[in-house]
Amino acid sequence: MFHECEFDETMIAISAMNIMLHGVENPDLYEKSSLEEDYDIADKYTLVLAKPPFKGSLEASSVAKSLAGTVKTKKTELLFLALMLRILKTESSGTDQVWFYDMHADGFSLNDKRTPSEENDIPDILNRWNNLKAEKTRTRLDQSFFVPVQEIRDNNYDLSINKYKEVVYEQKLYDAPNVILERLDELDKGIVQTTFELKKLIIEGGL
Repeated sequence: MFHECEFDETMIAISAMNIMLHGVENPDLYEKSSLEEDYDIADKYTLVLAKPPFKGSLEASSVAKSLAGTVKTKKTELLFLALMLRILKTESSGTDQVWFYDMHADGFSLNDKRTPSEENDIPDILNRWNNLKAEKTRTRLDQSFFVPVQEIRDNNYDLSINKYKEVVYEQKLYDAPNVILERLDELDKGIVQTTFELKKLIIEGGL
């Protein structure tokens, strides 16, 4: 069963349509503000799918009492982590690795129109998720990879993928400064010569 919380009624309708279009039948959606309202979801689920980071903050008085009693913060990224811990079943086994996937497209354009697009990472996500053994051989240069939990703890539980993803930058070679200056001198000389010839034509032509 798929469960989701969203405080905007219009977004719930869009979410339901999007979820069912991606093959999730009978999604269970709540019209709730996950961080501001208390509701009975504690110790209920075995898996949480999320798309961090959740940058932002709430007024202390707006934070749901169940979360305010768990963590003293107004930062939404920490409140969402507290919420995830609260809704997961206590008998869920722990993990020493966290799987990251750098999702670029979901089959729809990223603008407000959300028109269908051929670019869609979801099938690849499902394929990799269902074959996690092969994921262990991937490096952080790949689109998905594992990160040890201890490393995330050492980074103050920062779940931004860019914190862990490695990027190879293409090295560009440029000419030495003196060569570039020589070229600029040649260009300046050409401009001066062209200007002189234009002035000569204008004078000789009586313009």
